[in-house]
Amino acid sequence: MPFSNMFSNWSIGGKLAAGITLLILLSVVIGAIGLFTLNNYGERSLVVADVGSVESALLEARTAEKNYLLRKKTRILSGLPR
Repeated sequence: MPFSNMFSNWSIGGKLAAGITLLILLSVVIGAIGLFTLNNYGERSLVVADVGSVESALLEARTAEKNYLLRKKTRILSGLPR
C-alpha cells in the first residue's frame, strides 16, 4: 500500500491531529536529547575544572622545586600545599 493511499481515507481533522501529535512527539524527543546533552556537558565541565586545578597545583610545585634547586633555601618549600 503506497504511503499516499494510507492517509486518503482520513478526515482533515484526523490528519491535523496526527500532524500536531507528531510535532509534539518530535519536540519532546528533541527536548529530552537536549537535556541529556546539557547534563553531560555540565559533568564534563566539572572534570575540566578539576583538571585545571590539578595542573595549577602541579605548576606551583614545579616552580617551587626549581626555586629550591637554584637557591637551596628550605623556606621556599614551606609555601607548598601538602
